[in-house]
Amino acid sequence: MEVIGAYLGLEQDAALFAYFRRHYRHCFPALAHVHRTTFGRQAANLHALKDRLWQWLRERIPHDPQLAIVDSVALPVCQFTRAPRCRRFRGAAAYGHDQLTHLPFDGFRLQARVCWPGVLGQRELTPGAGQELAAAADLT
Repeated sequence: MEVIGAYLGLEQDAALFAYFRRHYRHCFPALAHVHRTTFGRQAANLHALKDRLWQWLRERIPHDPQLAIVDSVALPVCQFTRAPRCRRFRGAAAYGHDQLTHLPFDGFRLQARVCWPGVLGQRELTPGAGQELAAAADLT
């Protein structure tokens, strides 16, 4: 469901849950009796399986691991003005500066290494204040 939802642009669990509940209830009859938060929790608990599937697929897609681009993107966990009161990821998230919007943010930074012709080779999640150069060295 998550793969199809990502393809359709349904990145929020509420939108994904509502879409499959509305259009594919006949394929997933238990979805009518499951709460949305249970659905989201079960999807999150499958992260190890999704990671193994990603690695399996990456090994089978032809790509050049020597020719790659390393970049990062900011992943805020809450609005910056609410950051002092935000309890999400307390101790793990950190303040950082988003180079794209030129604004400060509180959250994480996703570092990624993309190999030719667009295969995600490696990724790493660091605190928002993490050094991009150190993460790039880890990815290469």
